[in-house]
Formats: sequence, C-alpha cells, structure tokens
Amino acid sequence: MRDALLTREDSNVILTDWSGGAFESYGQSTGNARLVGAQIAELIKFIIKRNGDSKDLANRFYLIGFSLGAQITGYAGSRLRQEGMKLSRITGLDPASPFFTFHDPLVRLDPTDAKYVDVIHTDMPLYGTPQNVGHIDFYPNGGADQPGCNSGLQEILAGKRSCDHHRSPEYYIASVYNLCSWEAYPCRSYIWYRLGFCSTCDGKCPLLGYDADRTMKKGSHYLTTNSKRPFCGKQNVNFP
Repeated sequence: MRDALLTREDSNVILTDWSGGAFESYGQSTGNARLVGAQIAELIKFIIKRNGDSKDLANRFYLIGFSLGAQITGYAGSRLRQEGMKLSRITGLDPASPFFTFHDPLVRLDPTDAKYVDVIHTDMPLYGTPQNVGHIDFYPNGGADQPGCNSGLQEILAGKRSCDHHRSPEYYIASVYNLCSWEAYPCRSYIWYRLGFCSTCDGKCPLLGYDADRTMKKGSHYLTTNSKRPFCGKQNVNFP
C-alpha cells in the first residue's frame, strides 16, 4: 500500500507496526488497539507541535486502517477531536466487527472521527462489521462473498485467513493505481442494486477507495467486482 500511495502523491507515509499488541488473543488485541490509537494521536500532536503548533495542521493527516486497524484510526481521531483537532480523512478497510458492531461510537470508528470517513465492507457479518460507520460506506458485492474467494465460514473452519476480509485492502490498493472504474451507486440494498433499480447517481458517482473524497457523498453505495486484479470493471446488474 505504501508504494501504491507514493505513485499518486508526494507525501510522507508512516506505517504503524503494532504486531506486538496485535498477535494476542482477540480480546486482548481489542484492548491494545485503544492504546495504539492513543499513541498515534500523540505522534500526530508531536508532529504538529514541531511544525507550527497549529491545530489546523491536523487537517493534513489521512489515516488508513484495516480490520482492528480501522478501529484504531477511530480511537486516534476521537482523541484528537477531544483536543480541538480534526483529521482530514479516515479510510476504514473492513473494520473489525466483534466487540465493536452496534457499540457506543466512543469505542469504534464513526463519522465524527475525521472530516470525511469512508469505509469498505467486504466480510460482513464475520470479521467485518455490517454497520454503517462512515460518512460513506461502500459494499462491493453486497459486502460479503467476494468473487474469487471461498466461503468465509469454510475458511474459518479450515483455520485460514479470510479471503473476503483481506479483499478490502486489495480493492483499496487497486483503486490507487486507477486502472479501471470504481464507481459505486447509492441504493437501499444490494438486492435492489443487482436488480437494476439503482443505476444512476445524483451528480457524479463516488469512487470506492483512494478517490472517495472527490465527491464527498454520503450513505450506502454498492458495486460489483471481478475475481482477479485489478478487480474493478463493468457492473454486473440486471436492468428491469
């Protein structure tokens, strides 16, 4: 992801290695996530202080997190907001569900954590949350059963990592390279979308991934993907 981002813009990319706290029992890891979020907030405050000490500088920070990492970005954003600073953007890549879904916004990613929060759901309701937690929530293939992946339950029983869950960062990275369209459409449900009732947007359609903030749209948006990279392509819908 770092290399992909640097192809699109001249920026400083900071990677957070919290493997020491992540590879514990899941319950312990969720607790460690809060501490990591607080540490990231402190790092951002330190950088701001060394570069003019203006709270407005928080608007130059963009956080991206996958699974528990998405919840960590929420903790960091919430902590900064309590001190009068607001991150520019957060992208949540299939935010972790257990211990977070439908819990208080104080303990999970939510739209108040940055000026714009965009979320990609790919493995609900197993590892990823089925809850709308951003300003805009993208549901490729309905947010589950991604093309090219086996059943999520089968993978869990076989002790394998979830292909569906890991599709979210893969889709995001593919969107950075911008090789094909990642347009998504607002709709009341994925079924309605597949039936062709939601084939237009009010103005420009939002793009899943890196360019999601071009339109600053809100709500639930749907699209279909292919099974192989670059994943995006012609939308597979049936028009009435």
